[in-house]
Formats: sequence, C-alpha cells, structure tokens
Amino acid sequence: MIYEFVYDTQRWLEQYHMRSIIETVNSTMKRTMPSPVRKRLVVRKATEIVARICVYNMRQLVYLKYMRGIDPSMIFLPTARPVIPGYLNH
Repeated sequence: MIYEFVYDTQRWLEQYHMRSIIETVNSTMKRTMPSPVRKRLVVRKATEIVARICVYNMRQLVYLKYMRGIDPSMIFLPTARPVIPGYLNH
C-alpha cells in the first residue's frame, strides 16, 4: 500500500476515493435501514438486498431533484446488469 502511494500516487488516490464512497454508502444504508436482512433463503436474501439498494438510489435521486434542483433524467445511468453468482441460479 505504501509502495503504491509513493510510486503511483494518482492511481492510489483514485482507488482510495472509491473506497471512501463505498464506505459512505454502506454507512448511510446501515443508518437508514437498521433492520437486518430477514429472509432465510439465499435467493430471497439477494432480492431483499437489491430492493434496499433500489430504495437507497431512489432516495438519492429525490434528494438531487428537490434539494439540489438537479433533473435526474439528465443523469447518465449505465445499463449494467447485476452479476448473480452461480449458486443463486436454480
């Protein structure tokens, strides 16, 4: 880690910033949705987690629209499909 910081500082800072964004999202989700995942089956757990992520994203879009005056329809949203591990496919 120190080696990367010394020899490729810009790349290290980009990776560290991505980590800080991820930690912020995790912290926000834990504060706004404190209840644990209730489902027992793996597929249903995954569905509940995806639903929580969708709720988080919608809250962020509402915040941008009404508090910051940013039109969410103008934000570029990539059309990525979620990667589902093999054990979830039945």
